[in-house]
Amino acid sequence: MTLGCGIAEVDGKHVYWLRYLDWCCTTPLMLIELGILAGSDKWTTAILIVFDELMVITGMMAALSPEGKWELFMIGMVAFVLVLAKLFGNLQKKAQELGGEPEMLFNFVAGRTMEIWCTYPALFALCECANSFPEEFEVSGYAIADVLAKCGIPMMVWVSSLNNGKRPLLPTLLTSEVNN
Repeated sequence: MTLGCGIAEVDGKHVYWLRYLDWCCTTPLMLIELGILAGSDKWTTAILIVFDELMVITGMMAALSPEGKWELFMIGMVAFVLVLAKLFGNLQKKAQELGGEPEMLFNFVAGRTMEIWCTYPALFALCECANSFPEEFEVSGYAIADVLAKCGIPMMVWVSSLNNGKRPLLPTLLTSEVNN
């Protein structure tokens, strides 16, 4: 996008449509990771990904649409709520069945992922729908959220796996629990 690729102009404003294509590819990978952590079946994970793709695609449509931004944004938010419901409903239940370390790791990773993902609709509403902030704020905000979501969360899972079956290290460090 720095080189001018993946940018369209809508109503005199730059729309970085390439970020939506990126999210269509990367967010399913994050959800697959969460599905694996929870011990979810492939169909539950597939449904979660369908809701996710609906969310991302309606977001792209809203960004590229000069009219109807808020309506499309709301459809995307409904899909986001469905992702949350599936993640903290079915997948969390599956993680609870696993119990112990897998449950704790799933809860930690799913919680941090959704905390970061909640910044995206806030940025979209404030920057792309309401035009309340300059383009630089929008680009920086999405870049920071992307780095945290795509690098930070997988790093947490990786660091947690370094304990070779012991209690996950990262949730312990972040919650100030004593390691036994």
